[in-house]
Amino acid sequence: NHTDSPAFNVTTEEQLHNYPGGPPYLATGKDMWAIVRAWTELVPSVRHVQDGIMGEMYGWVLGAAHLGLPHTLAESFMISA
Repeated sequence: NHTDSPAFNVTTEEQLHNYPGGPPYLATGKDMWAIVRAWTELVPSVRHVQDGIMGEMYGWVLGAAHLGLPHTLAESFMISA
């Protein structure tokens, strides 16, 4: 039951600075496992409001916010193949 989730207490400023990012993600195994579990619980409900890939992303950030795990956005990484 996520009706009393800490995600409801995230401020607008926190939303804008700590939760708009997308992959790739870097996290400890423990934190990643916790977010994935919350994400899989939330996505079915989120899809009633937002379908597709954006629903997946909303589920992810809601799961992270629910657990109190804000993201730190980094712009200094380079990924190459």
